Amino acid sequence: GSLVQSTGSTLAGSGSYQVQRQGATGQRFNFWSAPITGQTDVPGTSYSFDSNASTQDESDDQPSDPGWSSYNGAMVPGIGYAGSGGGLATFTGTVNNGNVAVPLVFHAFDNTYTQTTPGTPFNLVGNPYPSAISASQLISDNPSIDGTIYFWDDDLSGGTDYSRTDFAYWNGTGGLGTGAGSVGAPNGSIGTAQGFYVRALNAGTLNFNNGQRVAGPNTQFFRANGEDSRLWLSIETDSLFNQVLIGALEDATEDEDRLYDAGKLRSANGISLSAIANNAEHAIMAFPPPVTDRTIPLRVSTEQTGTHIFKAQTIENFTAFALYLDDIQSGISYLLTEGVGIPIMLNAGTYDNRFFLNLVRTSFTGMEDVAENMLRAYAANGFLHVGCASCAPNATIELMDMSGRVVLTAANPQFAAGVAMLDINSISTGVYVVRVTTNDQVLSGKILKH
Repeated sequence: GSLVQSTGSTLAGSGSYQVQRQGATGQRFNFWSAPITGQTDVPGTSYSFDSNASTQDESDDQPSDPGWSSYNGAMVPGIGYAGSGGGLATFTGTVNNGNVAVPLVFHAFDNTYTQTTPGTPFNLVGNPYPSAISASQLISDNPSIDGTIYFWDDDLSGGTDYSRTDFAYWNGTGGLGTGAGSVGAPNGSIGTAQGFYVRALNAGTLNFNNGQRVAGPNTQFFRANGEDSRLWLSIETDSLFNQVLIGALEDATEDEDRLYDAGKLRSANGISLSAIANNAEHAIMAFPPPVTDRTIPLRVSTEQTGTHIFKAQTIENFTAFALYLDDIQSGISYLLTEGVGIPIMLNAGTYDNRFFLNLVRTSFTGMEDVAENMLRAYAANGFLHVGCASCAPNATIELMDMSGRVVLTAANPQFAAGVAMLDINSISTGVYVVRVTTNDQVLSGKILKH
């Protein structure tokens, strides 16, 4: 249920309200906020978060980030708290109504997560109302925050393995869950008593107001429509899971978009999969619908040695493209099919330049482009990767800029597992045409060098 009051409304009458929310039991944590005024304590064993004391260095997060400390005081409306074993919590008193302002702590964001000096732009806040609020309206009303909301959703390890991989994300591209958590992907509504992180873009104030309140859904405690193209790509083992969301959106740009891109909360333990753009790791990455093939570098980190399963959990509206996971080390390209796992043996460690997601055009505008469907070419990590089933050892590979000028020629390149690699570190950023001549056959395709 939701008690929704409109802008300018007041409370009248006498008596008290009771708001109930089912929290976790045992050692599992929830992020809580108070929907009433004068709440005297936080459900469960409780902690508060100080953005000024927190560090952005992931290596000092065991057993917890320095920003956390035990807390036994009252709950301030609009502020978030952590509580373990809160169970069924009952808030009794006068419900919050109208404007609620929360100060934002700002420190420069370090997307390498190695800054050891205290101070982080992440602020723990919470829904102050006895109703759900719209995440999109909250973001729209507050230009001082980044456009991504971060929710804690414990991976059900029972209090033995807390890490940044336990965060779910929501922004204008969509929701990204933890996979092993209890709630699933965020749906764009922030429920009653729900605490969450926002990232401050500058020092200021986060403003909650009645215009953000919605009648529902108010059941989720922690799918967009349209023709946007989205891919949920995951990596998992028997006990670990992590995921990225890739979106091709009409409103997105190639730059960092406040509403559509989400930085990855890197974790030193567990498992992590992120997409790389603009020299930063992303949990959610969006860009305009590509007009040619596109390559997305991936970063993988795992604490386990063994078989890891890569899987396209959901593929939406990528009808003009085939999606490939390319493993540079093995030279194998895997065609991604929704729901079908790809097993790859990995040793514990971090892989920065091994895996790439490639979007390859499969629909064409004219007969002159048909040859592109027989050739796979992309630029990654300073090399041009060229693959085709019919390429002979005596092939010639040429790279031409869009004016037709040949900028690179390779005669008799070495093909390993059907793929040839050419150094293009000296080639400028831009769109190029790859032309392969082999056995009286000419194949061509376009690439984008970042």
